[in-house]
Amino acid sequence: MNLVVSPMVISVAAGFTTLLLYKLPAVQKIASLLFSIATAVVSYLLISEVYLNGTQIINFSSWPAPFGITYVADPFAVIMVGITALITLGASIYTFGGMEFKDDYCFYAPFFHLMMAGVFGAFLTGDIFHLYVCFELLLLASFILIILGREKQQIEGGLKYVMINLVSSALFLSGLGLLYGKIGALNLAEIAVRLQAAPDPGLVLMTGTLFVIAFSIKAALFPFNFWLPSSYHLCHPLVSGVFAGLLTKVGIYAILRIFPIILVHDLAYFKTLFLVIAGLTMITGVFGAAVDYNSRRILSFHIISQLGYIALGVAIFTPFAITATIFYFIHHIITKTNLFFSVGLLNQLFGHDKIKKMGGMYKQSWLLSLLFMISALSLAGIPPLSGFFGKFFILKAAYLDEQWLLLFIGIGVGALTLFSMIKIWNEAFWKDLPEGVSAPTGKLAPGPVLATVIFAASIVLIGVYAGPLFDFAKIAGEQIVDPSTYIQAVLGSR
Repeated sequence: MNLVVSPMVISVAAGFTTLLLYKLPAVQKIASLLFSIATAVVSYLLISEVYLNGTQIINFSSWPAPFGITYVADPFAVIMVGITALITLGASIYTFGGMEFKDDYCFYAPFFHLMMAGVFGAFLTGDIFHLYVCFELLLLASFILIILGREKQQIEGGLKYVMINLVSSALFLSGLGLLYGKIGALNLAEIAVRLQAAPDPGLVLMTGTLFVIAFSIKAALFPFNFWLPSSYHLCHPLVSGVFAGLLTKVGIYAILRIFPIILVHDLAYFKTLFLVIAGLTMITGVFGAAVDYNSRRILSFHIISQLGYIALGVAIFTPFAITATIFYFIHHIITKTNLFFSVGLLNQLFGHDKIKKMGGMYKQSWLLSLLFMISALSLAGIPPLSGFFGKFFILKAAYLDEQWLLLFIGIGVGALTLFSMIKIWNEAFWKDLPEGVSAPTGKLAPGPVLATVIFAASIVLIGVYAGPLFDFAKIAGEQIVDPSTYIQAVLGSR
């Protein structure tokens, strides 16, 4: 089996295998974990191969690009694959004590792995129509995951989630059809070559706008972010953690892939558009978090605000800015997943997410307090954790590009993020239990604790090894801004 497609193939195999084992929950959990370990192993082997030997490709059915479907493992793709593999492994560990595979939840593992197959495929495909197919695979699987349990609120949140994503998919398909009708290519490298040879201003504006709207909906960027706080906090804490860390990033990843191919031909327009989107995304997200007192809704709003930093890096679109954006990807996916896992443990102990009806966790569990604090401080950008370097690099990119308003917005949003994290800490951990609220008597489950410890350690290590990680991200960033290396790897000397 070719290493480039291994993460996706193993995930598909995991999905169907665990589906066959749905009546054997203990065996299903073990199988899911083993497949996740295998996925992590091949993913990091792929990273090593790309780091040592450069971009790797595979052409399906031996049809050379641009005639067949091509999978491309370049530095940016394998960075995302590596993070996804880590999240997959952590989520599988979480199930041991964090989720009982009974009733609806016996279908968690199959659809989780199929969703991950869609995520891996989206990161690795070199064909824009295949990107659409991968989006649909992960959308279908994620819709099943979000409504597991079938509570009324879950169904309502799931319907909002699926309806807005169906609109996004329709816009994506419309732009894709328009692009193919005009230039007759779906391979990303071939599209880049043909648009470089004869850029059509009308085509660039129309298809670029359709793609930006479609991917902005999936990424929950302003003004298409209203659906996220209404959906993510309603599902199982494990599901919301995986969604929070990964799914919105797939939309941003797609924007980064099309930017140097399509959007760069009208750079002034799309740069201005993304600067506005970035600022408003940061502001709306952080103010939503500031006024809420549901722990997972607060974190859901902060998904939005932190995506504003990523959109800012995309808008500036210099090698340093894109490098900073990729580094922020690494930090944010792990940190946000871990925050949801941490408050998921609170949910497991108290049975709800209302922080005003919690308290005393600092005295009751020093470990959970420490795990939450590491992730919370990282999200707020406190040194020496990963979030400090992520925000520093993005804000430095804004400074170098003289985006003064966005620079000050980014600093202000960082301060308000810290305020929100302190609010959760004061209410759930520091203050005494409110009158009439009983102290939780249950113990922390081993699987969720271990997964949270792994991610917390990763946050610290990213901060410690920020330099080497930034250097690898720099290789990816430079190749995104100048896609000639990508085009050469896919199309050869043609």
